[in-house]
Amino acid sequence: MNTRINSSRRRGSRGFTLIELLVAIAIIVALVVVTLPSFSSLIQSANFSSAISQTTASLGSARAIAMRDGVQTAVAFLFDTKDEQYSLVILIESSTGSGGALSSLPTGPPKHTYAVAFQPAPNTAPVILPQGIGVFGLSYSHLPDPLIDPNVFDEPRIDANTFHWYAGERHPAYQDDGTGAFVDVGGGIFENPWIFPRNDPRLFWQTGIVMVADDEDPLIVDEPWYQFIEEDPMDPDVIDALRHANSFMIQFNPDGSVVGAFSQGSFSNPANAFIDYPLDPIDQLPIDPLDVEPYDNPTIFDPENAGLDLANAPIKPSRNPEVILRSVSQLAIVDLKQLERGTGVENVWKLHPSTSLAPWPLLYDPDGRPGSGDEIPFDNVLLDKRVSMVSRWIDLNGEVIGFDRYTGNIIRRSAP
Repeated sequence: MNTRINSSRRRGSRGFTLIELLVAIAIIVALVVVTLPSFSSLIQSANFSSAISQTTASLGSARAIAMRDGVQTAVAFLFDTKDEQYSLVILIESSTGSGGALSSLPTGPPKHTYAVAFQPAPNTAPVILPQGIGVFGLSYSHLPDPLIDPNVFDEPRIDANTFHWYAGERHPAYQDDGTGAFVDVGGGIFENPWIFPRNDPRLFWQTGIVMVADDEDPLIVDEPWYQFIEEDPMDPDVIDALRHANSFMIQFNPDGSVVGAFSQGSFSNPANAFIDYPLDPIDQLPIDPLDVEPYDNPTIFDPENAGLDLANAPIKPSRNPEVILRSVSQLAIVDLKQLERGTGVENVWKLHPSTSLAPWPLLYDPDGRPGSGDEIPFDNVLLDKRVSMVSRWIDLNGEVIGFDRYTGNIIRRSAP
């Protein structure tokens, strides 16, 4: 009797055979393959919805601060090309109250250089959007190149070495001919494209520059701030890159209404602004550790300021990532992966019209690997076609956010 019971227990505890285990694994793998795209789509959709909520919440917070404190506020949109991630910064008008200027160098008429200085609002932190989500701005206040567009007579320069905000971005228009091919509209027609933040000076820096030190491996420099701090703060290419850091904002009046791009005048006198960081820059190696006062001029856009003209010049300067801003009339929140699939344009933050006056590198690396050897020359016609293609795709697929100028209320057009 006992023998039969023990034998039955042994048979009941028999494990899986190898074939049964492989079949089970195959079924699990098949289920994962089938459900993974749906799961990825759910994550993508959740990130997109989260970005919309974060953006509208930041705009609401900035508007509330403006009405509560009776000051000008704004939300600036910044992009880090290395991390490929957006940050939204709530800004408040600088307490200096006297306005500012875009340059300390000799300039043209004052209307070209007057600017409002903004600082990060107290008790706020940058809002980081989910990776893969981008925000574009639509504006009609960037000056075209008068050498290309015969309808423009204004000087697009701030000073001898710096062009105005997104100068030249208004470019010859291309449109879909119905077959998916983009053709030149012709007739001297220009268009204002959706613009991407260009606050990161790496966009304007020629990557792949190799410096060789004694007994050291070659160094690929793709970071203008490294060159500025460690090597030569007077390098003209570095200064050009730093001074062309541009992005856009949505700005609010103390009554909660939205500030228009031309609130200070006509087309030739748009409202300029810039971000000033009140606690930066400082000497990284001060003689007196207690002497860490910032040496920046808070009323001038001067990211290239290394403090060399000061009596107590810093031993080692630090970053001063100031950014020129102007208001845009609309925002578009976009899934960058879907944009890439829909247009074939990779690394859209590197894209610019051929008419852009900023100091772009002569070569384009589609893989984003400095010194990879895959660099190709920019093709002007292809650039303009791609800019038009991206703008049309955003028109049709982006989550567009507009504003009632008088109340500041958000007007949304949901993405399809």
